[in-house]
Amino acid sequence: MVKSTPRAKNSKSEKNSSFFLWAQNLLQELNERSGEIIKKRFGIFNGEPETLEKIGQDYQITRERVRQIIVDSNKKILKKKDNVALENKRRAKPTAKKTTKKAVKKKP
Repeated sequence: MVKSTPRAKNSKSEKNSSFFLWAQNLLQELNERSGEIIKKRFGIFNGEPETLEKIGQDYQITRERVRQIIVDSNKKILKKKDNVALENKRRAKPTAKKTTKKAVKKKP
């Protein structure tokens, strides 16, 4: 049995903390209800995922509507992630203007 050191526990705690900050930032892009549904479905912040049925009952909507909200939320999150990645890429490499020579037609 391997005993964990205080440093290992602290490192795990820091990773969990940074994950939750990252998750919170992503969820802030969603409206309040969508964010809460995502949290409940995947057990974010409480560790216990809930079923579509249970979430639907909480919000008085169908399981299918809960599923649709999750799909739409995932699309929004991925779009935001892609936009951030693109922006980071632009910042990392300043683009130099390309100069091209135009072909000059010679008169016969």
